[in-house]
Amino acid sequence: MGLRLRLALTILIPLVAILGIFAYLKVDQDRAIRREDFTRHTEITSRAIRLAVEHALRHDSPADVAQLFSQLVAPPTCRRRAACSRRPLPRRLDSAPRRLLRWRSAGRRKASP
Repeated sequence: MGLRLRLALTILIPLVAILGIFAYLKVDQDRAIRREDFTRHTEITSRAIRLAVEHALRHDSPADVAQLFSQLVAPPTCRRRAACSRRPLPRRLDSAPRRLLRWRSAGRRKASP
């Protein structure tokens, strides 16, 4: 091993390790901040919904309360509908590895006489 290679490895390995540790800590810190923001936003939203429902129950008619509930409940998004669907999503042939495609086609030829 030459001197240049040893010098490069001596500098690069600790540098990459330090950058990896820094990236891990930064991601962990960002995750904690996002979790706090989500919790705070959820608490504020639930408090506002609770106050609106309590006010509606005290002062409005049952039809108005039912209308408020229908406005508060969001319709399912496309992602939720796709997750709840029992139909499998169509597969794209270009996303499968060629090795897997060859194996499947070989197995079909042997299985059907």
